[in-house]
Amino acid sequence: MSHSSEDRSSSTPDGDESAQSPAGTDHDKMIALLRTPWEAVYQLSADGSTYLKPSFLRGVPVEKINESSAYWDGNWSSLDAYIAQEEEEERSKADFKSKKDINPNKAHTAGHKLHSDNVSKQRKIREMFGGNTVPHPNQLVSKHHLPFEGLCEQELMYRIGCKLSDLEFLKSRQKLTMEPWDFFRWRVGVTMEKKILIPGRSGRDHIRGVVNRISSENSDDPLFRKAVLYSAWLQNHQGRYGPKKKPARDYKIMGKIQKGTTPQGYRSAAPRAAGGGRTTASRPSAEDVLRERRERRARLQQQFQAQSSYQGVNERRRQRALDQSANAAPK
Repeated sequence: MSHSSEDRSSSTPDGDESAQSPAGTDHDKMIALLRTPWEAVYQLSADGSTYLKPSFLRGVPVEKINESSAYWDGNWSSLDAYIAQEEEEERSKADFKSKKDINPNKAHTAGHKLHSDNVSKQRKIREMFGGNTVPHPNQLVSKHHLPFEGLCEQELMYRIGCKLSDLEFLKSRQKLTMEPWDFFRWRVGVTMEKKILIPGRSGRDHIRGVVNRISSENSDDPLFRKAVLYSAWLQNHQGRYGPKKKPARDYKIMGKIQKGTTPQGYRSAAPRAAGGGRTTASRPSAEDVLRERRERRARLQQQFQAQSSYQGVNERRRQRALDQSANAAPK
C-alpha cells in the first residue's frame, strides 16, 4: 500500500463537527483518534519493505503477500481456495432456491438461506481481499500473534470486511486520516497487546476474540466502537450495531404476562397481601359462588333443550350428567 505524505495529511473535517454529530467528551476523543496520522503509529524498515513499528507488526511485509511469497506459512488456510468456492456457493444457492420454490419445506428453506448468506459473505470478502488494495488477512498482525492456521476463516474475514466498509465511508467523508486497513489493524493490535500479560508472549489466543468483539457492545476498544457507530450514524444506519432485542410477546410465558392485553380465557392471579397470602377482597363470596353455579346450570339447561328434544332413558342420562356438572364445586 502507498503511504504518501499527501495521503496522510490531506484529511480535514468537512463542516462543523458539533453541528453534524452528537456532542460529548467521548465523541471528541473518537474524532481525535480518527485524525491520528499514519506516521504517529507506523514506521518502516530502511528499505521500506517491512514494518518496524508498531511492535505487533514487526517483520510483516508492506506489500500484499500470496501463497508463493517467502513470508507464507504452509500451515495457513488458503485465501485463494476460499475465494474460488464462490461459484459453487452460487450454484448451491440457485439449486436450493429452485427446490424451495417447488417445495418450501424446512430443509429447502434453511439450505437456501445458508447458501445465500455464504454468497453474501464471500462477495464482501472478495471485494475486500480479492484485489491488491488491502493486504492479506494474515498481515493483520505478525506471525508471532497469528493462529497456526492463520485468519482466513469466513466469519472472521467477513467481520473485518464489514468494519473496513464502515471506515472507508469515514475516509470518503474526510473523517479518517489513515487508510481504513491501517486504522483497523492499529486498533486490533493495540487491544490484543493489552491482553498479553507477559511481554513477548504470543497473542494468538486473543486475536480472534479481539476482531470479533471490537465493534460489539462489550468491545475492548470503546472508541473504535464509537467510530463505527459514528459511520453508521452518518449513513443513517443507526440500528446496525445496536442491541438486538426480541419484541415482547402478548401471551402468557411461564406463568407471567409479558406485555399487552390478557389472553382470552386466562384469569390473572389474585393480588397477595403483605404477609404473603391472598387478600380477603380477592376471594369470591359464598353468594357469588352460588350465583355462578345457578347461572351455569341455567345456561347448560338452555343448551340441552335447544340441542335435543328426545325423551326417555337417554334424556334422563343427559339430565343426570347436567346436574352433576352444574353442582360440581369450582376449582
